Amino acid sequence: MKIYSIDSPCIVLDLKEHSVIKSKLLNLIDELPLTSFNGGGQRISKTDWNLPKEHKRDYLDLFYNTIYPYMNNLSSQMFCKGWNITNAWFQQYYNLDHHSWHNHINVNYTCVYYLELPNLSEKTEIFNINTKKFIEIEEVKEGSIIIFPACIPHRSKPIKSNYRKTVIAFNLNFVNIDDSKINDCSNG
Repeated sequence: MKIYSIDSPCIVLDLKEHSVIKSKLLNLIDELPLTSFNGGGQRISKTDWNLPKEHKRDYLDLFYNTIYPYMNNLSSQMFCKGWNITNAWFQQYYNLDHHSWHNHINVNYTCVYYLELPNLSEKTEIFNINTKKFIEIEEVKEGSIIIFPACIPHRSKPIKSNYRKTVIAFNLNFVNIDDSKINDCSNG
């Protein structure tokens, strides 16, 4: 077997609205029932992952409205005519909480919005299976969304501080390739 490395984008977007929406999102998250996840390589103090899919999540309405123009712009840059989110959820991590190595199936990209990231060393770790090394993305900070191929192993290593980390994770697909844009590039 021969493995070829193919460049694939790992994107960092900074939401300019972060300072405006942060407290609103956190308040809406606080209104949700307290559910945790413990087992299977995870210990997450609060998440809505276990809530029924039909449970109303007002924080997602605000979040989706905020990221809509960013995703439209990114879709165009990815030579696509559209995009969709197949799932979204929040996770709040406290001391010793973690989410072990995993990937996401049936989706193009995994996305993590850092709603609260008081300790930059506690950002998501991403592993490059070709180089067998961690991918270090320096630009990630609170208010950033990191977008990377869903098949790449990633984790939230155990939190060692006494600060809370809150993320909104979502699965993203880019759809309907824009042939004309690709043909323009290949003919240029």
